[in-house]
Amino acid sequence: MHAKDIDEMIQNTVALVSDVLKLDPTLEINIVEASNPQSLADLHGVGAYCPSSDFVQIAFDIHHSSFPKRSIPAARLALLHELHHAAKRYEGIEIDKGTLYETTLYEGLADRFVFELVGEHTTWIEKTIHTDLAEKYMEEFMLEKDLPTSPELYEKWFLGKGERIPNWTGYAIGYRIAENVE
Repeated sequence: MHAKDIDEMIQNTVALVSDVLKLDPTLEINIVEASNPQSLADLHGVGAYCPSSDFVQIAFDIHHSSFPKRSIPAARLALLHELHHAAKRYEGIEIDKGTLYETTLYEGLADRFVFELVGEHTTWIEKTIHTDLAEKYMEEFMLEKDLPTSPELYEKWFLGKGERIPNWTGYAIGYRIAENVE
C-alpha cells in the first residue's frame, strides 16, 4: 500500500506541525484501508478523523483512481487538519462537545491552519471555497448554531446526510467564520 511513501509523509507532517503546535507525545497515527470507500469517492479516496489528543486515523481507498498519486498529498492535508484537532484536544479543548457554532469554528480553524501552514486547502475546502455554500446556508446555520453538537447534526452540516444541505457545507461555513475571527 505504498507504505514507505505514507510513512514518510506522516513523519514529515508531524514534524512540521510539532514546530508550531504542541502535540501529545503519545500520539498514535493509524493507517487503515477504508471500510466504506464510497464515502471517500470525492476526497481522492482519503478519510481521516481525530477522536482524541493521542489518536488520528487515516483511511485510504487503495482502489480509488487517485491512489496513490493524489491520495497521499490529500492525506497530508487531512492529517494537518486532524493534527490541529489533536493539538487543541491536548490543550483540553473538546472541539466537538460544544455547540454547532463551536464545532464549526474549530473545523474552520483547522482548515485555516492547513492553508496558513502550507498554502494549500484540504480537499473539502478546495471543493467549496469558490462556491456560495457558506453564504447560501448561513441563515439556516445561524438558526441551529446554539444547538449542542450531536452525530446527527454533524452529519447534516458536514457530511450532507439526511437533509438537503450539500456535503461539506459546515466546513465552508467554518472556514468563513474562522477567516473573520483571526
